[in-house]
Amino acid sequence: MFPCTETQHHKAGDDKKRQKELKRQQELDKKEMKERQKRENEFRKKFKLTGSVEVIHSAKVRVDCRGGKNDLYVKQGEIVEIVRVKNNPEGKWLARTFDGTYGYINNTSVDVDYEEVKRKIQSQGRSRVVESSSGPVQDEDFYDDVGSSEQMSR
Repeated sequence: MFPCTETQHHKAGDDKKRQKELKRQQELDKKEMKERQKRENEFRKKFKLTGSVEVIHSAKVRVDCRGGKNDLYVKQGEIVEIVRVKNNPEGKWLARTFDGTYGYINNTSVDVDYEEVKRKIQSQGRSRVVESSSGPVQDEDFYDDVGSSEQMSR
């Protein structure tokens, strides 16, 4: 066998460095994922979320919100995901930022296409249908804190 040339030896060192860096990055990613999952579980417990979290709507924040114990800290222009509109403090929705933070946000603090939200909820089969003598009737009070676009523009 021929001895390794300096170039081959240098290349082998670079490969080891790359493998070591890749392994370090994978370990960091794994640690970060574990932290994210831990935070997610804490939020799920805090806000009593069970099952998979479904995003009802993405909304643009109209005004800065300072946040608080259970309220979301967001700045004007940020996009949040509305995940629950019922069973919250009055006038608030449960939202999630794209970094995975959950909290309540005033429903007047975000720009939302209310008609689109209602359509999406209905298409997901979440709207209730009440039987009446004249047949099935849509139960309009299902999302009583979500007004029609005409009501919101008044």
